[in-house]
Amino acid sequence: MRGNNLLVEVVRHGESTWNARGLWQGQADPPLSETGHAQAAALAGRYTAEHIDAVWSSDLVRAVATAETVAAPFGLGVRTDSHLREMDVGAWAGLTRAEIAERFRAEWDAVAAGEDPRRGGGESRRDLMRRVRRAFAGIVAESQAAGWRRILVVTHGGAAREIALDALGLDVEGMPAVRRLAAPANTAVTVVAATADALRLVTYNDTSHIADVRPTALEA
Repeated sequence: MRGNNLLVEVVRHGESTWNARGLWQGQADPPLSETGHAQAAALAGRYTAEHIDAVWSSDLVRAVATAETVAAPFGLGVRTDSHLREMDVGAWAGLTRAEIAERFRAEWDAVAAGEDPRRGGGESRRDLMRRVRRAFAGIVAESQAAGWRRILVVTHGGAAREIALDALGLDVEGMPAVRRLAAPANTAVTVVAATADALRLVTYNDTSHIADVRPTALEA
């Protein structure tokens, strides 16, 4: 059983240099772009009048830099967890959609058809789902045990979407629904309420703190 009620603000990192170029990243580690730093600053401004007890992040630099920008005004350190990383897309990393479709046609067509292959020899969506949901459950349990009321978790598009689907009660059997849920934009906020025995999705893909959001692909 979980402890006290907890609000978790799940955030996708700011735009990276590879996002700006339309390159799929997976677990590659490019830094934030200029736009990404501006988005992170706007995100920090969203919480100026709020209280945050702790900040967690994927250990990839684009997520850590976003998290540190928000955490700094609160005097908080950033707790990193590699299990919050984006899907490992293997050999797809560093390629555009067109390049992936050309070089990995069978895998690309399988994904388009609703199948779940390991992308580029990396992870499947089922792999991502299991990894991220285990990590998120651990963060929630630790935060509730500490008596915290509001935390920030900075992660990636695919990981944030898996957390939202978990809160909606959808697992791998709900894969068709997964395909209809758009990935969150850069620095978009998804709020999940964790109560004594359940998760509940409060908001998804809230970008009200930034005026210019570039659409990006799930793993891009």
